[in-house]
Amino acid sequence: MLFGSRGVASALSTMAVAGALLTATPASALLVQPIVIDMHSSGTKTDASLTVTNDRRVPVTVEITVNDLKVPETGDLVITPENGDEFLIFPPQVTIQPGHTQVIRIRWVGEPTMPESKLYMFATTELPLNQLKGSGVQVMYSIQSLVTVTSPALKSDLHVVDATRTVVDTAATFDHPAGQRAGLLLTMANEGNAVDLLAHYRLHVKVNSARPWTKTVESTEIIKSLGLGLVPPNARRKLFVAIPDVPPDGDVTATIEHAPEQ
Repeated sequence: MLFGSRGVASALSTMAVAGALLTATPASALLVQPIVIDMHSSGTKTDASLTVTNDRRVPVTVEITVNDLKVPETGDLVITPENGDEFLIFPPQVTIQPGHTQVIRIRWVGEPTMPESKLYMFATTELPLNQLKGSGVQVMYSIQSLVTVTSPALKSDLHVVDATRTVVDTAATFDHPAGQRAGLLLTMANEGNAVDLLAHYRLHVKVNSARPWTKTVESTEIIKSLGLGLVPPNARRKLFVAIPDVPPDGDVTATIEHAPEQ
């Protein structure tokens, strides 16, 4: 049984919770950090790392593999295995003793310049034991981390091109039960050549009606509502933001601005 291999895909496509990379996490599990890695194709950020902790009572062997990531305007993410030749990963496979932590080193060894950002999913996958014990059922985990690689000179240009009232069926999160939630379906356009995240912004909403209404949705609330809000370079992405108190009548406009750094 394999849990968590679609964790990031769920967080980025349905945008339920920013950190919901693994559903049904047990008390003792494989812990992988960070869930998002931003790298540069040249300069000081060509190196990064993954920290893998074995929070169990038995040794765990894990393998790191590279997947290409495509993000359509709507629908599920497209994750395709690739050979990972543009990265140096050490160690690519390791056995971690109970309660111990292993740091996986990552280095970009691809081209130092690129026309636009590249997106990847790194899978940290538990390998099966040599011998099955007990019932003969093994529970293994594959946890995904989003990896973006950008040339330092590339820039994003993210803005809202449309905001439409809608009601959607949402999965349960840490803050809300499952069910229908009202809000705005945002069509985001990134006209730059670097990837961007709506989670980096605050959202300003205005409803023009007999009684004008405005609201600012802070980045922390955006993260709770939709997660990271990944928008690839030179692409559009439809994202739902829960705003239950948006008035039912009047023209809606929405804009974004960078959130203050924490």
